[in-house]
This record gives sequence, C-alpha cells and structure tokens, in this order.
Amino acid sequence: MKNKFLFTLIVWFSSVVLMNGQDLQYSQFNSMPLALNPAFTGNSYCNYRVSTIYRNQWMGSKDFKAYQSASIGADFNLGRNSNELNNLWGFGILANYDKTPTNTFSNHSLLLSLAYHLRFGKDANSFLSFGLQGGLAQRTLGDGKYIFANSIDNYGKPVLPSGENFLNESILYPDMNFGAMVTTNPDPTLNIYGGVSVFHLTQPNISLTNQNFKLPTRLNVHAGAQKYLGNLVILPSAFFQFQQVMNWNAGTYIGTTLAPETETASPIIGYLGLWYKSNDAIAAAARIDLAQFSFVFSYDLHTGGVANSQGSIGSPEISINYFGCFGRNTRRIGCPSL
Repeated sequence: MKNKFLFTLIVWFSSVVLMNGQDLQYSQFNSMPLALNPAFTGNSYCNYRVSTIYRNQWMGSKDFKAYQSASIGADFNLGRNSNELNNLWGFGILANYDKTPTNTFSNHSLLLSLAYHLRFGKDANSFLSFGLQGGLAQRTLGDGKYIFANSIDNYGKPVLPSGENFLNESILYPDMNFGAMVTTNPDPTLNIYGGVSVFHLTQPNISLTNQNFKLPTRLNVHAGAQKYLGNLVILPSAFFQFQQVMNWNAGTYIGTTLAPETETASPIIGYLGLWYKSNDAIAAAARIDLAQFSFVFSYDLHTGGVANSQGSIGSPEISINYFGCFGRNTRRIGCPSL
C-alpha cells in the first residue's frame, strides 16, 4: 500500500513539474493550427474555420483521474472570392484549457491572432505567411489539495501538516507568440508547407510564490504535405518542439475517396493515420472529411515507462474542424492542406 501510494505521488509530482516546464501537447497537432503556429491564421481554403479538440490523458492511472485538455479556435480571412490572387489578412481567436486531476492545478488562456499572407511564385499560388498572437493566460491551484513528502507519516498516509504556503492561488499574466510559414504548390497534385513558431516571447513570470519562475520559451518547427496518387491521398506531417526538452511527432494519413464529388455534394474522404511520438507513444487515427467538416479520433498507445503504469489503457483525442465558405464551394488555391 505504501509503495503504491508513493508511486502515485511521484507520478503526480513529476506531472506538475512537467506542466510548469512544458505546454500541453496534442497528438493531432494539425487539428488545432492556431496552437501550432499563428501564421496559420486565416490561411485556409474557405473564408473561416472553427477548430475544436479534446484530450483525455493517462486514463489508465488507477490512483487519480485523467488529465484533461481542450482548445477551441476560430480564424477567418477577408478574401471573399476563391479565385482572387490577392494577399490575405487573417484574424483569429484561441482559447485553451488544461487541468490536472481533482482540479489541483489548471491553466486557461485566451489569445487573439493576426496574420498576413503574401502571395508569390508562378501563378501566385504560394504563400509566405507571418502571424502574431497575444492575450492573457491564468494558472490556478487548489490550495490544501496538495500532498508533500513531509506530509506522509511512517504508514504512507498524508496526515501531517506540510508547512507549505503559497503567496497566490492564481496568477494572471500576458503572453505573446510569433510564427512564420511558407506554402508551395509545385504541381496540381502536391502541396507542401513548413514553418517555425516561438511561443512565450516575453517569458512571463508564472510563480505562485515570491520566487521568480519564468515560463520557458517554446520553439516549434513543423512541416507537412498533401500528395495525390491516383485515388489515394497522402498527408505526411512532422512536428518538433523544444521547451527545456525536445519532443517530436511524425507520421502520415493515407486516405481514399469514399464518395465522389457531385454537382450538389462535396466528396467524402476517409483516412487512416499513424504517428510516432518521442519514444512515448504510437498514435493511431481515423479521419473523415464530410462536406465542410473534418472529424478525427486518435488514440495514443503508450510505450516505455509510461505504459508500465497505464496497462493497456491509452489517451484518446477527438477533434472537429468546420470550414465556412460564404456560399462558395471551391477551394482557394495555394493554402496549406492539413
């Protein structure tokens, strides 16, 4: 009993340290583009896009409830006609929520995005994009719910006073992010994009005590493509993140048309995907693009030390993207194909 309790405590403490040093990470990183790079803002084949995603992590832990993360974003551009070859302005908003078990620790943020997309190349079908994102974030803890090592008696029970005092139970701070990206279309069957983004440019102080703890800057490098091979569609993508430690995620979707496009209906495309995540998990995904919706369900199969504590239970994610075209149904050329 004591060993089991101590193991739970160690996992919990390590998770809190990790959350202080690293931002939340989605396996479906392309399903929430505004959280990946502000330069995605407004650069989609329609006029606006609404993105939602939810992740339930570490469901196999028997001693505490799973970690939960969710984001919702919306972005739009001012180009009304899909055949326009003008430069584009993009505007967006992103809200994030992340909490530990029993609400002992939670993060909230609300960010606004502004991006400019400069066309270039043959037939002006490529984009050089720059995005700026800023807003407010909040970190909150539930005082009195924490268990420290000096609170545990000789029998492994948390009954002793810890003597720990927090100056604040919540802190509100400004945050700012920047990103750049290029999108090219070498031929009608191939779309390639890649970018770099930097989050927490000002490294705000997020300490809940009288100490100074700056939120580390997060560097993202990402790339992806869409390739048509007859009836097949291949969507490879990769994501590298450095925030005190390096994490990466690489894999691909392979899709096929389930129902062809008609004069009155958009095509239905189904995908299966597989990603490998930094020696931590293998993420399997199923996706369907139906009219202006894209639905994705993925499931992380944990590997390594995490799998030993999770048993056969992984971490599911669900995302939905909706693309609104203001009455038109043709794609704007040159935009990144996620």
